[in-house]
Amino acid sequence: MVQLSALSGSLLGHWLPASLNMRNSDIVAMAAAAGLSSVYHAPLASAIFVAEIAFGISALQRLIPLIIASVLASMLVYRLQSASTYPVVSHHLNRSEAKYDFDNMRVDQLIIPGAALQPAESVGQALAVSSLKRERYVYVINQAGQFLGVVSIHDISRKVLAQEITLDSPVSSVMDDNFPCIYQHQSMREGWEAFARVTLERLPALNNAQERRFLGALTKTSLIQKAQEFL
Repeated sequence: MVQLSALSGSLLGHWLPASLNMRNSDIVAMAAAAGLSSVYHAPLASAIFVAEIAFGISALQRLIPLIIASVLASMLVYRLQSASTYPVVSHHLNRSEAKYDFDNMRVDQLIIPGAALQPAESVGQALAVSSLKRERYVYVINQAGQFLGVVSIHDISRKVLAQEITLDSPVSSVMDDNFPCIYQHQSMREGWEAFARVTLERLPALNNAQERRFLGALTKTSLIQKAQEFL
C-alpha cells in the first residue's frame, strides 16, 4: 500500500503545475503517509514514520504536510467505512481463538438432557416418550444410571407390525446395546469426528468408558453452531 501510494504521488507530482512550488519528494512522502494511515488508521504515527524515512534530520521541518495528508486519508477511509488492517486482523484472531476452543473445549459444555427408560419399561412407553420428545431413539439405562443401549422407534414399529412384539413388551427386547456414544472428557473436534462416522443427529453422552453413566445427549446441530464461529 505504501509503495502504491508513493508511486501515485510521484505520478501526481509530474502533473501538478510548477506554480505550486512543491517538490516531488514532498508529494511522494505525503502520498506514502496517506496510504499508510488509510490502512492502519494511525495518522500521526504514519506521518512521523514516513518523515523519518524520507527526510531524515529535516523531518520535523516537513512534518506538517504529512500529518495533514495522513489525517485526511484516515478520515476519508472512515467515512467510506472501508475495512482497515485492524478489524481484519481482529476478525482472523477471533476465528483462530474459536478454532482453538473447538479443538480443545470438552463436549460436556454442549450436553443436553435426553429421554431415558429402564429396561423393564414397555415399548409403548418408549413410543410415548419418543412422540413427546420428538426423538428417533430412546436411551435405556439401569437404576444406577448406567447406559445400556437405545431403542429405535423404527425398529419398534416394524416389530409391532410384524407381531414379533407387543406394546407391552419390555424395551430390553428391542434394545441395541452396541450403539455409538461420546464421553464428556472428549473434545468438540472428537465429537465432530464421531458424528462423521455415523448418520445420527445426536449421540448419548457418558461420563467415561468404565462407569458409562448416562449424562444426556450431544447434538450435531450444537457442534455445527459452534464450528460456525470459525468457518
